[in-house]
Amino acid sequence: MGVCEEHQQLVTDMAVIKRDLKENTRITQEILTSLKGNGTPGLRTEIELNKSAIKRAWWWLGGISLMFLGVLGWALRKIG
Repeated sequence: MGVCEEHQQLVTDMAVIKRDLKENTRITQEILTSLKGNGTPGLRTEIELNKSAIKRAWWWLGGISLMFLGVLGWALRKIG
């Protein structure tokens, strides 16, 4: 008794789908590990740390700029 060609094609297609599903599951797990981190800071944590560092840098730059303007104003008053 032979196997019909359509049945054989279905079996082949199912095998391909199973293989692809395993690969997609593995890739998805890697992405999730990258996002959340696995005992290390993940991308979400890194983004928050970068946001915080940039905010601190802008505050520092603003403080330095105000100090420079203050010294410049003081110098101009002394000259004038």
